[in-house]
Amino acid sequence: SNAQLSLGIEGGGFLSNFYGKGINDTNLRTGFMLGMIGDFDFRSDMGLRGGLYVKNATVNFQDKNYHQFYLHVPMHYCYRFYVNSYSRISLHAGPYLTFGIVKKEQEKKNLKYLEFGSTGNVDTGLGIGISYDFDNFSFNIGYDAGFTDIDSSTKDLKNSTGSLSIAYFF
Repeated sequence: SNAQLSLGIEGGGFLSNFYGKGINDTNLRTGFMLGMIGDFDFRSDMGLRGGLYVKNATVNFQDKNYHQFYLHVPMHYCYRFYVNSYSRISLHAGPYLTFGIVKKEQEKKNLKYLEFGSTGNVDTGLGIGISYDFDNFSFNIGYDAGFTDIDSSTKDLKNSTGSLSIAYFF
């Protein structure tokens, strides 16, 4: 079979919190994501899935609200099982890079713009997911675990995110 590239748009929501040594963050934060998705099938049952997304989240942590916008770039290896000629299930996993675009801190009506943590504006991690692809649509469930310290004041603050999304391929 021939290699095939498919492009589309994807949007959805996510729940996330922080984890790390000495971090007890039980507050889930909600956010949304919107962007471009790409599937490159190099075999009928294997391929790559990547994307370029804008993600937004509001975080309440240590009596402060953080309003954050990210540029999220995952690249996952996929293994696919065909249910029939027009639908399939994809299992995928791989690394991601996330770049902070804007991070605002709000504390008692004071609002200031901040730099991201000790790594500047970059978060890295590993994502896993499962997708059900039906005709031009893809229904996706995913989980991302960050490996990068995102706040220099704590020395060990990482992102953990579960997402639900839908994509439409052109």
